[in-house]
Amino acid sequence: MRPFAWFLSGLVLLTLSDPLAAGLVSVQSAAIKVIADTDAVAPSPGPPSTHPGFWGTIMTAGGLNLLYFNPSTPTFGTSRFVFDLDGSPVDMQADNTVVQAVTTSGSGLGATVSFSRELTGVPNSPVFGATYTIVNNPHTGTGADTVMIQGWVRNPSAFTHQVGLRMLLDDEIINSAYDGAPLSTDGGLSVITQNTLDEAASGPIPSDWWCYDQVPNPTLVARGVTWGNQYDSPATQPDAVEFCQWQPVANSGYYSVSPSPGQPFPTDGTSDTAVVLWFTGTGYAQDGAIPLPPGQTVVFTTFYGLNQGPLQASPTPYRSYTPTPTLTPTGTISPTSSIT
Repeated sequence: MRPFAWFLSGLVLLTLSDPLAAGLVSVQSAAIKVIADTDAVAPSPGPPSTHPGFWGTIMTAGGLNLLYFNPSTPTFGTSRFVFDLDGSPVDMQADNTVVQAVTTSGSGLGATVSFSRELTGVPNSPVFGATYTIVNNPHTGTGADTVMIQGWVRNPSAFTHQVGLRMLLDDEIINSAYDGAPLSTDGGLSVITQNTLDEAASGPIPSDWWCYDQVPNPTLVARGVTWGNQYDSPATQPDAVEFCQWQPVANSGYYSVSPSPGQPFPTDGTSDTAVVLWFTGTGYAQDGAIPLPPGQTVVFTTFYGLNQGPLQASPTPYRSYTPTPTLTPTGTISPTSSIT
């Protein structure tokens, strides 16, 4: 078994100075980059209802995709945050009042992209947002090659809200030729071949998942960490994780599991895989929500970035397991002044 390679041999890479389309912003380290849409992508920004923006994607610093991104159609965000706010699904990309415009800060380790909204016309609406932060690898503590992805909700009102989050990550390795990237939860020892739902109420949630360009001999390997972190702030253990086809679960405001459980992935070259993390407070996907008291913020954290170490070796999952998600670490509640 050979270690992974970050870049394909002989592939011409984008340089770090390649310009982004107007309306896109980015932060990066020497290893990884976050791109976000500010809601003003040329040539036709349009009103928010026709081009809502407010999405992020991830690639290597050299320009190879880890989540879907097509520079020829930059107005299209295919990874989604859909919040459950008091029983109603609210898409981060939907037309709502901007609280914080898409904002970048810093470079390298600790660089962030963040943005937030509130419900239009709703007094004392919950404020909901997303933050992407470049961090060290959760399994090695080095590299600045991983992005901490956080969805969060703040309650400015005098009464308790019920909240949750469905986080859709549209994986794509290198480019669109690998949009149906293989997925694994055991370090590449096996590959997921069908729509799969793991719920904490019925068994352990995988602590890690891998995504790569090809089997065998992958040349670019990404790794997601769904709970734990041996070196820094931990990921929030989700209540459920789905590995599924992207298209049936991709619509704006979609807040349901895949409509085709157990359906095999296509093998004719049309497969388009995705990973969905559910945070409901119940141990199940879709059902239930987390009470958010007045003046508090709930933060849901996951990690996604480059794999360090060989693939198709013995997996190194975290050893602890919480069968019933709680507000700590699942849905960590913190004062409104601390959204990290």
